[in-house]
Amino acid sequence: MGNDAPAAGPSETAEPAQEINAAVASASGPAGQGLAMVRDNLLKALQEVGLQEIPARGLPFDPYVHECLEQAPAPDVPDGTVTSVVRKGYRLHDRVLRPAHVIVAKNGGDSDAENHRN
Repeated sequence: MGNDAPAAGPSETAEPAQEINAAVASASGPAGQGLAMVRDNLLKALQEVGLQEIPARGLPFDPYVHECLEQAPAPDVPDGTVTSVVRKGYRLHDRVLRPAHVIVAKNGGDSDAENHRN
């Protein structure tokens, strides 16, 4: 028989991976090691069916795969660069399941605007 189960939605697919990461971070000792092994096996299985983490940190902000939660000064990086990831994003093949929630550099203005003032 075929698989008649409906496809998992975004929250059903991405949330367990996020939750197991939180569990691994809070556990220690043999329990933490065991959870890390389970997490690694789960992520490997999900990757084999096409689930991918959306890259973000250090890349230019992309509104198609990133959701900006905040803009913050970061003098060492260009404006519009993702400086940190608050929540990982995931895609299944080419479909974004959940955008990455990010903080983006904004260092005080547009260089063209500065040139036009003079």
